[in-house]
Amino acid sequence: MRHEQSPKKLPTRHITPVIIHPVEKDVIPEESTLLITAPSSDAQRGLLFPLRVGRFAYAPGFRLERQRFDSFLLGVVTEGMLHATIWDNGEKLQYEVRPGHVFLFDTYRHHEGRSDCLTRTSMIHFDGIAARTYYERIAATSHGVFPLGNTSFMENAIDQLLDTYTQDQPQTDLIGARILTDLLTDLALRSATSEDDGTLAVRETIGFIDTHFAEKITIPMMAQRAMMSQRQYLRKFKALTGTTPYSYLVSRRMDESKRLLAASDMPIQEIARIVGYPNLNAFTTTFRHRFGLTPMRFRGTTRPGTIADLLDSGHDH
Repeated sequence: MRHEQSPKKLPTRHITPVIIHPVEKDVIPEESTLLITAPSSDAQRGLLFPLRVGRFAYAPGFRLERQRFDSFLLGVVTEGMLHATIWDNGEKLQYEVRPGHVFLFDTYRHHEGRSDCLTRTSMIHFDGIAARTYYERIAATSHGVFPLGNTSFMENAIDQLLDTYTQDQPQTDLIGARILTDLLTDLALRSATSEDDGTLAVRETIGFIDTHFAEKITIPMMAQRAMMSQRQYLRKFKALTGTTPYSYLVSRRMDESKRLLAASDMPIQEIARIVGYPNLNAFTTTFRHRFGLTPMRFRGTTRPGTIADLLDSGHDH
């Protein structure tokens, strides 16, 4: 089987011989490269340093779960989709990382990654002085994942790290630290402006609700779409709209039902189905609670003097 082979090796004295760890099944070895470094004592005392750098092709069904891997994980997806889960003080944070998105995770925490389709990523496990500070600065505004569009500078930095640690040259640790410092500083500046503290991501979910209100929509679904925890998503959503996602969804459904009741002769049960209520009683109860009258009575008020109005006065549903 292909995942039993070793990925492409980078044979220099800076590289520990590499094999895919037994739990990392469904990595395509002939399309993957992994570099493992051993930082010097000087680097550990005062520099940022990479621990693992690589490019990976994951076959559908890839899954890797670790209780912890003492470092921070920075990467970018170039094809497919990576599903990531981080356990943060008992809360399960789930992310979908799409092409063009950068991710930065604290892998000192319990974490899992998986892919359901062919997925290609480039990533760096790093640590050292200021590593946590950079992580906290970037994660504070991006929530760990954010789009960049053009990720060539990330790819270039990974190329530079691979070249630096596979060449026999002096001051490797210093060069590697400079590459990491420049990369993380650039990302910190970009993340601070790219998503406006998650506002654009939440606005995108609002747009999704506006156009898919008839479908089953849940808070976990929308939080995952925004790549936030449910707590973060609810807080940001209310700050933007003044209400909860559920109330916003109901309002959107009710507004559309009012429009259809006033503008068409469509049966009320059909309108209920169109706006997301397969159960007519649930629709009628929600409509009455929201507007103080039933759908049929509302339809009658939009057509004064019509037969519908007369019927409504004696046959309320």
